[in-house]
Amino acid sequence: MKLTFPYNQAEHKADAYKRIHTYIHSESFEKLELSVDIEENEPESIKATGKGFDLLLVFADQQMVLMINLSFFLKPLANKISSRLNTEFSQLV
Repeated sequence: MKLTFPYNQAEHKADAYKRIHTYIHSESFEKLELSVDIEENEPESIKATGKGFDLLLVFADQQMVLMINLSFFLKPLANKISSRLNTEFSQLV
């Protein structure tokens, strides 16, 4: 699944990266208790791998691109996951 988010709140990709970085290291995100390995390539990309999914955020000049691969067991929740990601990231970038 691929979603794009034009920068509305952020002024440029470094600003968008900083906003997402702050969010994923916040207490509210940590309360989700997900076991996630995060690799960061500031300010170009963030890759997160967890049980049943791989997520890649790529920060381009005008927009952020989110690509997520879901496991077979998470596929039935794809619409709900997509909606939640769209809501969260639209407000951030």
